[in-house]
Amino acid sequence: MSGGTLKHRLHEMISGGLKGNRAARIFSWLVIILILLSTLALILEMVQAVPTYFETPLFWLEAVTVGVFTLEYLIGLWTADLAYPKDAHPRLRYICSLMAIIEVLAVLPFYLALILHDSELLEVVEAAEILRLLHLLKLGEFFPHRKHRPAGNP
Repeated sequence: MSGGTLKHRLHEMISGGLKGNRAARIFSWLVIILILLSTLALILEMVQAVPTYFETPLFWLEAVTVGVFTLEYLIGLWTADLAYPKDAHPRLRYICSLMAIIEVLAVLPFYLALILHDSELLEVVEAAEILRLLHLLKLGEFFPHRKHRPAGNP
C-alpha cells in the first residue's frame, strides 16, 4: 500500500476493486474466492451431500468468510467519511447502502446461530442461512458490466 494514513489505505483496499492498487486487488480476489467457496459449501449443505468429516472444515470456512466480511463492513463503516466526503452523515449513508445491507443480511444468520445455539429459534436461523447467497450480489462490484450490443456488432 502506498502512503497515507491507515484509514486511507484501508479505504483504498476495500473500495479499490480489481483495478485498484496491489492490496485492493489481492483483497478483491480473496473476497471473490471466499464468496465462491462459501456458496459451494452452502449448496453442498443444502443438498446434504456433505460427509460428517467435512462439517468442521465447512464450519471454519464459514467462520473465516463471515469474519472477513464483518471486518470489511467495519472498515467500510470506519472509512465512510472518505467514501461519502460531502455527506453530512456518511456512516448512516454507508449503513443504508445496498452493499452494506447485503453484507449484514449475509453474515447475520451465522452470528445468530452462535448466540441461539441451543434455542428453538435455531431452526429459523438455519433456514435464514440461504441469505449467505446474497454475497453473490457482491460479485457484481468486481466485474464491469457490459452493455448489451445488437447481434452482429462485436
